[in-house]
Amino acid sequence: MLLSTAGILFQSTGASSIRHLAEITGEDWSYLAKLLRTLDLPQGIRDFLTKNPLPEIVKYFHLRRLSELVRINDEDRQMSRFREMIADKENMLNKFDVIGGVRK
Repeated sequence: MLLSTAGILFQSTGASSIRHLAEITGEDWSYLAKLLRTLDLPQGIRDFLTKNPLPEIVKYFHLRRLSELVRINDEDRQMSRFREMIADKENMLNKFDVIGGVRK
């Protein structure tokens, strides 16, 4: 998962900066910076994503969506937007079921 990978990478490499980590990993420094900023999300969001057993929900929260949440400066608003995103995803999954799709 993105959140745990970011912290592990930074700690395990002994990198002193994001640019140093980028040199070690070969990743773009701006990508790593965005990834590491996701660690600033509220604990409730991080817990939900690391413990959620539904891959379609976890995959829905890719870096772009998580970055949207990070840009919101208020934790209550972050949680509210996160709940909206979950509801949107659940609605999409429910519509898929109604149309006759198969969920695993």
